[in-house]
Amino acid sequence: MRLIKIFSIPALFASLLGAQALKAAEFEVLDKFSVDGYSVLRGSADIPGGSFAVGGSTFVVKAGNVGIGTVNPSAKIDIRNLSAAGIYAYFGASSDGGARGLQFTSGDNGEYLGAIHKLDATSAYGIIDLATGGAARLRIDSTGNVGIGTTTPQALLAIGAGSVASSNPTYSGSMLIASQMFSLLQAGGIEFRSVNWASGYGHRISSPDLGSGNTPLVFERRTNNVNWAESLRIDSAGNVGIGTAAPAATAKLHVAGDIIGSAQVFRAYLTVSFSKGASWEKLPFNATAYNTLKGTFDTGLNRFTASRAGYYQVSITGFSSTAGSGSERYGFSVAKNGTPETIAGGNYSAADTPLGGLTMILYLNGSTDYVEIQMYSAISAILNGGAGQYGMAWFMSYLGS
Repeated sequence: MRLIKIFSIPALFASLLGAQALKAAEFEVLDKFSVDGYSVLRGSADIPGGSFAVGGSTFVVKAGNVGIGTVNPSAKIDIRNLSAAGIYAYFGASSDGGARGLQFTSGDNGEYLGAIHKLDATSAYGIIDLATGGAARLRIDSTGNVGIGTTTPQALLAIGAGSVASSNPTYSGSMLIASQMFSLLQAGGIEFRSVNWASGYGHRISSPDLGSGNTPLVFERRTNNVNWAESLRIDSAGNVGIGTAAPAATAKLHVAGDIIGSAQVFRAYLTVSFSKGASWEKLPFNATAYNTLKGTFDTGLNRFTASRAGYYQVSITGFSSTAGSGSERYGFSVAKNGTPETIAGGNYSAADTPLGGLTMILYLNGSTDYVEIQMYSAISAILNGGAGQYGMAWFMSYLGS
């Protein structure tokens, strides 16, 4: 446009419009210039030089950057408000049917290029709010805490409403989920549900305040039902109920129903028959039929060493093919760390003798304590070997700590 190259914009408008004064704030730059509703220039305008300004510092284009509220824009669009109050930018539509919003895009399809977009309230007390209906629904405060349903989050993530969600958590850095509901039917919490499930399916974790310090942690489920069914409860005393909403106060675990668990048992035997002398000696058990206990069985030393501290039940029984007169005695002992804990026995019969055994309970420390089986016999005898019903057998089971 040669006219623009020769005349300044105000002089051009004045010569075109005569005595009408230019009102800089009343024209728009789209595909035309207009003043007081009169079309002055249509098409594109080529303005030489590094920048031009409209209305002083109101609107500036400088070196390819657009500034609103600043004469020195430092980015492609630089919007500043000299006042501490007010809205910096507004994105809207002419009607509710129009699309509106703020979108960040990158022309580069690289995996990481253009992938960082930043909203920053740089003030020491700056906050970022996302609001609907005129009320803040999500807030990031100046410490980095995020609140959903609360504007004063006291944890890295606080979810809930009212003063409960705004209170300090007892565990620093935790996620705080708060509810002001006072019954299990109303309690807030976390619900797990697949997108493929209908509304009558899923699982829920909640912690209602039932009054008088009763604040249990409740795990619930539902399957094709609008109502929730309780699966597990941890009450305020730390007692756990499975299948019951009222775990017994005298039990840390209360299960209403059957329990199926892994057996923790041990059985050793003699692989061959053993000639027992007329004295006390350790029985050479050297094989196991099964061993699911936490520990090790040494077939060379014929002993079991527990790796879990607790109480164990120990039993010994067997069979001898030696016939006695009925008065010769035998006895068994369970020895802990080489020292007999108890002794039990009987007399050899005139025929093959089932050897009456013993059962006892002892405590093992889970590290150095070990168990051996010792036997006394008043006569030399043959103790049957093998894993069958007529062999010598040593049993153990774990009872707990």
